[in-house]
Amino acid sequence: SRGFIGGGRLGFDYARGRLLFGAFADYNFSGMETNASVAGIGSFDLQKEDEWTIGGRIGYIVAPRTLAYVLAGYTQTEYSVNGLDNALIAPLFTSVKSGATFSGITVGGGVEFALTSNVFLGMEYQHTFYGEETLLDAYDPKSNTGIRLNDEIGETKVMGTLKIKLNGDIGGYTGLGF
Repeated sequence: SRGFIGGGRLGFDYARGRLLFGAFADYNFSGMETNASVAGIGSFDLQKEDEWTIGGRIGYIVAPRTLAYVLAGYTQTEYSVNGLDNALIAPLFTSVKSGATFSGITVGGGVEFALTSNVFLGMEYQHTFYGEETLLDAYDPKSNTGIRLNDEIGETKVMGTLKIKLNGDIGGYTGLGF
């Protein structure tokens, strides 16, 4: 795949002792694209559209300014199919379903370091397990002709993060940044 992905996250964290509990919502803008080739069909571009996630995280303050956490959430994104290059088959796809909405579970974790009481620098890993969806559908069950292409997509992201806390100290933890 090639392209870009970026976005924002809104959330709420609550610290109790050294534990931190949080809820978040992400929205990411995407320009990721990959080329796929299927025997007998031809090659085409698969383009990832924007995605959103709703989830939660649980963390442990391992040092006065360092938080390690795990996260889980529900994610949804769309993929579109463009540029089918097989001249014999391409006309079939002008009036049929092309592209799909994928939903799945995201799991991951990360580490954050408090630069100040409201600015955090971190690294985060996420893997999303999307369910199977139909990407191309030009199948006619009456005549038993055409083609249907299903795929089950998995996605892994490693991201650098910069977070800015908009509220005051949480859960009685003053001066620690969390």
